[in-house]
Amino acid sequence: MNISSIIRIVPLAIILLSGCHSTQSQPSSGLAKQASESEQTQQQTEQRRVASEQERINTCRQALESLKEVSPQQAAKLGNDFTALINAASQYNAVRNKVAEPTKQGIDSMYQFKSIKLCADIEKELIDSLVKRGDNIKS
Repeated sequence: MNISSIIRIVPLAIILLSGCHSTQSQPSSGLAKQASESEQTQQQTEQRRVASEQERINTCRQALESLKEVSPQQAAKLGNDFTALINAASQYNAVRNKVAEPTKQGIDSMYQFKSIKLCADIEKELIDSLVKRGDNIKS
């Protein structure tokens, strides 16, 4: 995977993960130490989610690369869809901080759903194409 692919994937991963981020109210006791520990835990959880999302997107891209070898026409179509989704997510990411929280949550969820669906479509097409190839082998 080249560096430009990674640069295009990172905004989507950030958008998708921010939709999963849940807010927790700080303790009413006002203890700064507990609040700090809570923030650290949230940051660690968020970092794990970012890494997990990045891994899922990388797996999706690898499936797309494999599909290119098995079914180039389907790979081209799904690759265009993948690129369009990444580009749209990058554009949204540029204005995301200026959007109201309820709108942000809705749009983040939309991008998360679209990416999960597209990756599932890519995986399904890869499996279907491989099965068709296997069925065409004469024993």
